[in-house]
Amino acid sequence: MRVRVVLGVAVAFVAVAVGIALSQRAPRMSGTNFVVLTGPVVSLSGGSQSCQAHTYVAPGTAAVQLVVVESASGGVPPLSLRLRDGAGVLLARGRIAGAPHVGTVTVPLRPAVRAERRDASVCLRNESRTTTVVLKGNVGPREHLALVDGRPAVGVVSLRYLRPGRESWWALLPQIARRFGLGKAPFVGSWTLPLLALLLGALWIAVVRMLLRADA
Repeated sequence: MRVRVVLGVAVAFVAVAVGIALSQRAPRMSGTNFVVLTGPVVSLSGGSQSCQAHTYVAPGTAAVQLVVVESASGGVPPLSLRLRDGAGVLLARGRIAGAPHVGTVTVPLRPAVRAERRDASVCLRNESRTTTVVLKGNVGPREHLALVDGRPAVGVVSLRYLRPGRESWWALLPQIARRFGLGKAPFVGSWTLPLLALLLGALWIAVVRMLLRADA
């Protein structure tokens, strides 16, 4: 009897915990530009602009996040961003009025980028006249270096892309299943994650039944 109570409480606790975790709504990432954050790479003085070409942009991107690691004023000055395709056509633009402290800043885009872009260019302008900011990213090959007012920087700014609004993990399950199948053997597809979930559920059921039989 005690084993049945303990198992019932454990299963209920796990089910509630999983439901709560998957139901939490928050801004979710659509992807990155595949640049790892390692250190300061781009310095933007007042009025300067940094542009980096050959940049990947994930589909469903409604905002761009970047990291400001240094600022002469201690805060983030007004910044504007322009996103163009490989032919130079403007896809989206965004602006922030500033932030009181350095760190991760989020620039909303208008309109959102619906389709995947593999050869986009991203330009960020420091709209302050006096405050210099330093952006975080990673060193890279010369053909991919960010250009500050036309001059090569030492690396590439790391960018994270956010989806529109706030979403739960339930709403993202189809995308998660699709991404789970990427970069694996050809026979692995979006069906793999649901199958593994079913197998895990079957294993739980088998273990519970075994424990109940042992207690009988």
